[in-house]
Amino acid sequence: MNDQDEMTKIDSSKIGMHRQAALPPKNSNCLCGSGEKFKRCCADKLPGWQLGKRTRDALAAKDYASALVACRADITQYTIWHKTNTDPLLHSAPEAVEYFLNLDIRALTELAELLGMCYAETDKSDEFPATLEQLRLNINHPRWQRKIIYLQAFHALTADKNKRASRRELEKLGSMEFETDIEILQLYIELFHDDLTFTAKQKLVDRIILLAESAIDRLHYRCIRAIDFLLIGDMQDALQEISVAVDAYKQDSSKKADSLYERHRYTMAIGLVGRLSKEPKWTDQAIAICKDLIEEDGWTESGRADLLRQLGDEFRFKGDWVSARDSYRQAYAIQSLPILQVFLAECLVETDGWEIAANTIRTVDLIEPKSAEFVDYVFTFAYIAIAGDDKSMLSESENLLRGLSIPSPYFREQRDSLLMEVINTVRTGKSPAGTNRAHSLLHGMASTVLRYMKLEPNFMGIGINLGKILENLSKDEQAHPAKQNRR
Repeated sequence: MNDQDEMTKIDSSKIGMHRQAALPPKNSNCLCGSGEKFKRCCADKLPGWQLGKRTRDALAAKDYASALVACRADITQYTIWHKTNTDPLLHSAPEAVEYFLNLDIRALTELAELLGMCYAETDKSDEFPATLEQLRLNINHPRWQRKIIYLQAFHALTADKNKRASRRELEKLGSMEFETDIEILQLYIELFHDDLTFTAKQKLVDRIILLAESAIDRLHYRCIRAIDFLLIGDMQDALQEISVAVDAYKQDSSKKADSLYERHRYTMAIGLVGRLSKEPKWTDQAIAICKDLIEEDGWTESGRADLLRQLGDEFRFKGDWVSARDSYRQAYAIQSLPILQVFLAECLVETDGWEIAANTIRTVDLIEPKSAEFVDYVFTFAYIAIAGDDKSMLSESENLLRGLSIPSPYFREQRDSLLMEVINTVRTGKSPAGTNRAHSLLHGMASTVLRYMKLEPNFMGIGINLGKILENLSKDEQAHPAKQNRR
């Protein structure tokens, strides 16, 4: 048998199979996508039924170089299982093998996402797109090809911060009219949200809600439905949607014990209810849960900073300026995001005086002009200018507001109202009523509201400690070995 041209059939009892496995030829490219020959890459590292264990152990120890090697071996191992068990039936009995095909695509997608994280942690992110192109060959099915495009687009968005490149990748998939892959739909909404009509967005979100397997995913996308109503200025329907979403989540029979991730998302949802309903009980509840979550040890530094930011948001909406200021300062000490300085500056007007607030807002690093954070920056800058009756800042605020392009009617109306307050202050001088009106316009805060439009679920994005999760998963599998997926 020529191992250059055919898959080698060998006794595979040593790698956990109960039949002969289809291994790649020794001199062919390894199935992990590294570009190395199989014999020099994963041939002697296949984990068998211990798939995932070495990767989890390495990640828990923050040994990312070893995690990368182990994750590659996991991908190779699972691909061998696919080519041995599922692939032969794709043409002869496609309906019978549908379940296993879906299982394989999901498993290899998750492994590829984990591989991407390992590449990032070892400063090799630029190599990942080429790896994905190699992985394209692992499953000979259109759904896997679409998944590779999704992974390329996701990488461009998250690792390269290149939304334009991400959009170009996803556009290769064509129409989303009949798409049933929830991850592709999620990313599509993230990338093309501003280009879609209200009706088109609602249809896509409704489809995601139907496809979602977890209660927390359904809650998140029901919140997005509410945000869409808010963005067109329909406060009543927005409040109704978010209230229904929270009630549905609490009553969802599929919801199990809340994880850190679920509690975090739920807290954001009830915080939004508080903003829309202006009922203090919701804000107080969000504050209480945030405080409890911060005490948990399962967060990365960025995750803890995100929670402190949310706590600051809730205190700010409540009008507890000292607590809000302190929360934002703690968050900024962990993760120096410009938007945290913006929120801090607003609090400083109330706690330390407008001069200190003005100095703070002027030290904010450059913010992307078309972002929600930039809207918040301009609004806060204008409010501080009004509070201090500072002619130079007022003039600058007027120019910033006039140049601010906002597609949402809700925030456009806020911009116009704030612009009128700036003009009135220039003409007639500072007044308590005008300052209060300007301040009330900040309660909507674009970046706070639009955090719901960020791609979710993505536990790395909200800063959950992956090592902690993997450690707990490993303990759970040891306690309940029957739960392990054994193909």
